[in-house]
Amino acid sequence: MIVMSRRDVGADTLIQAPTQRVATFGLLGILADKALAMGRGEEAEKLLFEQMDQVLADAERGIAITAETVERSCDYAIKLAAATSNGRWVDFIFRLNAALRRTCPAAIVDELYTVLRRVKSVNLGVLRGYLEVLRDLSANLGPADRFLLNRIEGLERVAAAK
Repeated sequence: MIVMSRRDVGADTLIQAPTQRVATFGLLGILADKALAMGRGEEAEKLLFEQMDQVLADAERGIAITAETVERSCDYAIKLAAATSNGRWVDFIFRLNAALRRTCPAAIVDELYTVLRRVKSVNLGVLRGYLEVLRDLSANLGPADRFLLNRIEGLERVAAAK
């Protein structure tokens, strides 16, 4: 006979240092991917909302975020925007990249052209604020990033036409 003591697992998972968010995001991401695959965008949104909100808050406060977290956040945001038609996730992409003062990944910009036509509304102020950040950086941008800037300016025209 083996006697085992019961361990309070909940306490271990609730107390996590902020640096462990990527691991948590990965677990939530697996569940969200399954929900998205089953066409349950709202479920995926509920699973990821808190984590995505925390990533954005950290970026806006100037807390360092890994490139992997930024990439996954943008990827999930575009998937959530497509699945839910909620423009909040498009705004998330622009706000995150504006806070980090960087151009949006090319693959995300490509997908935004499709997703913008499906979402209900996009906050033009957020998009224009992001464009201002990029224009401030334009003197230091390489050719690929300047091309992305032009593509993002095109997104503004698409969003404004809605």
